[in-house]
Amino acid sequence: MSRRGAVLRGVSKHRSYTIAELAFALRKCRGTVERWIKAGLPVMAEKKPHLVLGADVIAFHAARKTPKHKCRLTECYCFTCRQPREPAGGMADLHIGSGRTGNLQALCCECVGPMRKRVSLARLAELRAALDVAIRQAPARIGE
Repeated sequence: MSRRGAVLRGVSKHRSYTIAELAFALRKCRGTVERWIKAGLPVMAEKKPHLVLGADVIAFHAARKTPKHKCRLTECYCFTCRQPREPAGGMADLHIGSGRTGNLQALCCECVGPMRKRVSLARLAELRAALDVAIRQAPARIGE
């Protein structure tokens, strides 16, 4: 079973499912579907077996989906805070590999946790105007 979100491609919005059928269609355990029902997934419980509408499942997952965080040029994604944050002290390291991009690494200004971001080398001048960027060469790969 995957630990990521449910695979909603297996659910038709025009069909109703029993709890076992829904668990099979979403590749989840039956207990997971029952926890979703306790968390607010609408169910038709007048008769046995209980039925769940496919449209309700799709709407339930759309409401639970967390919004994506877009980082500005001077922000990196903090893995500890799970938010885009400014680098501590306005300093970051840019590891240039092959190609037109590099990996920006910094520490979070709030929790001092690790932050990373992929940046285009074409925007390096803009980035250096806002941050103190130390350019480093990326280590060679094992196969090279």
